[in-house]
Amino acid sequence: MGLFSKVPLDDDFDRALHDGANNSVRKSIAKAQPFIREILLPGEQLDLVFYESYTGSQTVVVTDQRLLVIRNTFGGGRPKELMHACTPADLRGARFGGTDTGSFVVLLQFHRALATVKFSTHLAAMTLTQAVNDLQATAG
Repeated sequence: MGLFSKVPLDDDFDRALHDGANNSVRKSIAKAQPFIREILLPGEQLDLVFYESYTGSQTVVVTDQRLLVIRNTFGGGRPKELMHACTPADLRGARFGGTDTGSFVVLLQFHRALATVKFSTHLAAMTLTQAVNDLQATAG
């Protein structure tokens, strides 16, 4: 693949992208597809995929079975490592809030850890919050 080759966004990732994902986000997720596919469990289905475009430091994936938080490389926005992989039983929920800089923050609470994801749009932050809380509710 050449330096400026376009990476296609697969159908399942395209369906899972949150509403309002711009071309830059779509390109970043297209490049992240192989990494994300490697960490999915057999039969695991994508529900939502978020690229934290505010800083480019994280990708968050909500599947039918888990919540995945991926640390991206500095400056390149490519996936570097899986930071958290949580089942619904490990989740303690998500909380939404705004900042004084006009960005929106989602605090993800796990059994023994926290992760903060920053968004530039209210819609993306609220969509992630709802998806995580819905996944947590499946733990019954």
